[in-house]
Amino acid sequence: MPSRHQHRAMEQQFKDVPSVARTAMVIAAALIFGELVFAGIVLLTGWGQPPGDIVVPIVMLALAVMELPILLVVAPTITKNNVRAAYALDSFRDRPEVSLATVYLTRMIIVFALLEGACFGNLIGFMVGHHVWSLAVAGCLMFGQLVIFPSRNRIDNWIEDQKRKYERGEIEMHH
Repeated sequence: MPSRHQHRAMEQQFKDVPSVARTAMVIAAALIFGELVFAGIVLLTGWGQPPGDIVVPIVMLALAVMELPILLVVAPTITKNNVRAAYALDSFRDRPEVSLATVYLTRMIIVFALLEGACFGNLIGFMVGHHVWSLAVAGCLMFGQLVIFPSRNRIDNWIEDQKRKYERGEIEMHH
């Protein structure tokens, strides 16, 4: 979780929500592009090989499944803490949307990095074991990233949702 100083520094890098949105889209696209390039290499070098080792593909599948609790519990907890920290900053009053957008960016990077790691793991599982289901798992993880791909509208909606949660007292302040 970024410190107050780190959050403030990140917030100051962006002049408005559209600049945060553009940054989020570029980062997300770059992560997915890296996966696609690696998938292409894996397919070119391994397609048509008979299935072999099952241990590495199973371990990579297990790691992808074990990330689900992290995505569903840890990432939202970190996000909630970061939103709380953003509200506590003096600079929040001046540019609340930019401050919350930088929290979205941090959240997006965490989620995409977890999905990317699981995707690469399953591509490696295919490279080692040549089981097509490893490719299917990697494809599902990439598809998941496309489904949650950041957009200006998605970020605006998320910011409004965080504001509503704060107003309803769902994001309590700790002093």
